[in-house]
Amino acid sequence: MNTTAKKITISALAIAMATLIIFGNVKRNNSTLKDIKATIECYGEAELITEQTIEKHIITELPWTTNTIIKEIDTDTIRDILKKIPFLMESEVTISMGGSLVVRSKQRNPVVRIVNRGTSYYLDSTLTKIPLSKEGQSDVIVGNGDIKTVNDLKRIVTLATFIYRTEDYRTLFDQIYLDTNKDLLLVPKIGKQVILIGDTADLDKKFKNLM
Repeated sequence: MNTTAKKITISALAIAMATLIIFGNVKRNNSTLKDIKATIECYGEAELITEQTIEKHIITELPWTTNTIIKEIDTDTIRDILKKIPFLMESEVTISMGGSLVVRSKQRNPVVRIVNRGTSYYLDSTLTKIPLSKEGQSDVIVGNGDIKTVNDLKRIVTLATFIYRTEDYRTLFDQIYLDTNKDLLLVPKIGKQVILIGDTADLDKKFKNLM
């Protein structure tokens, strides 16, 4: 086969493949949504929300979804609905060639569990509040004490994030306490001693000295 014939054959195959893809998309878009398939990335943490709960949430908020022609489904609307779930950081919503609504979500990563004035909740490294969940529990350090302001929470989260990112530190401590002088104290999992950290400056140096 000469070069010209090869080019013609390749072009014909490309056109045929493009035609099949277009035909497949048209056929899919005019069919009814098959089902909803959700997955979650948790970065090694316990699931605070399950795939089944996400699927049920979509159906509850948008009951028309499972009985709708695919071309009429607005994935942006579904994405906006998922943004309101406090356990999720972000979600990608697409429709597969098989006619399924595919939801890929990333769970927020708690770094500390705040226990303060009769309330309890998680915070991630951005100070975003995450409620406790009936579906799972994150094993992170507890923060409590004389917490009154957002800045108090920010200081606790800064220390908690530093500890969270180093496995050796995570295994050593289970409580951050803010005393009335606004000094940060660390309570180890073993022993009765309490470690004075003070402020959040030079944490790397302080922990190296501590180790």
